[in-house]
Amino acid sequence: MDLDDYTSELSTLALGLSNDGQHSEALGVANWCLEISSANLECTYDKADVLLELNRPQEAKTVVERGLRYPAITAFNAEYKHMLQKMLVHINVISSDQPRQAAQRKAEEFGSAFFKWFGSHYDQFPRCERLWLVRNRERDPAEVHCLG
Repeated sequence: MDLDDYTSELSTLALGLSNDGQHSEALGVANWCLEISSANLECTYDKADVLLELNRPQEAKTVVERGLRYPAITAFNAEYKHMLQKMLVHINVISSDQPRQAAQRKAEEFGSAFFKWFGSHYDQFPRCERLWLVRNRERDPAEVHCLG
């Protein structure tokens, strides 16, 4: 197994652990992947995504910005670089959202109940789409675009 295959498998493992709610373990695997290949944009994306899951947006932003400094040599890297750019926009939006009152943020979190009540289709969306739906109730779910 060559280095690219190995880091790709580590990235897949990090994604699986994160999707299973094992975010600390996923972060460890993403770090391990980046120790092997610091310029690996796939692992960079995984690490930033896990940091966001752990509610550590400033660290995620640092990881994304470091990843964006690397050149995109292949089409695969170019796609991950594009995803990192979209993630940086998302991080900047949620970072600017931080100063708001905790009560206001808490009130907005109840939006997901609307989708649970409205129909069972809500649970069929991937996590990033569900977050988008909760924050953008008035828009058509067909317009949903994931970071990934």
